[in-house]
Amino acid sequence: MDTPTDVTISLAVGDGHGGTTTGHVMVNVRREHNTAPQLASGPIANPNSINSMQSCMITVDATDADAESVLFYAWTASAGTLTGGGATVSFKPPDVTAPTPFTVSVLVTDPMGATVSGDVVVNVSQAPVTGVGDTGGELVTGFRLRSANPIHDRAEFALTVAREGHVSAIVYDFHGRVVAVIVDERAPRGVRALHWDGRTVSGQRAASGTYFVRAQLDGRTITTTRLTILR
Repeated sequence: MDTPTDVTISLAVGDGHGGTTTGHVMVNVRREHNTAPQLASGPIANPNSINSMQSCMITVDATDADAESVLFYAWTASAGTLTGGGATVSFKPPDVTAPTPFTVSVLVTDPMGATVSGDVVVNVSQAPVTGVGDTGGELVTGFRLRSANPIHDRAEFALTVAREGHVSAIVYDFHGRVVAVIVDERAPRGVRALHWDGRTVSGQRAASGTYFVRAQLDGRTITTTRLTILR
């Protein structure tokens, strides 16, 4: 059995003349020996070098000699944001002004409490932010928050468009309702600065709470950014 289990043993005694008595005892049964899980591979970051506007997938392959039915994964990062769970997560770094290594760690636990851990380093470089219509080197379409999160009134964003197309960045509330439209127009290739003044489409100040900014290029979602307002 994978986890400690209470087993009840009952006894009934009769005297041959119809008289009986019963009793029971509870025994806690557990595996005599538990082997800790092992990391067959990973954690591995793909890619392991990104800029601060990009993200990477991190995977780990854990095995257990005792064949427990479930392994539990706890991920942590020295900074940045982790999304997902189980054997695969996505890592989004914070803004950096110089090349910076970040460590992402995982702790794998079996149902008996035995653990194994591992970590991987992701190297992050600064993402360039230039004017609209930048015609420099290769661009990767992306959208990122440049302000501290939570915000009070104003949020700053950087939108990178790898090719000319229709771009939009729309703020939604927790129920999926449109709160504000930051941009919704055709845009040239390049990197542009955007901002939201924290007001709704009706001009009122958005209430404190959690919002989601969905950026799209030609109708395809680039990313969805979670944003919190604290008034």
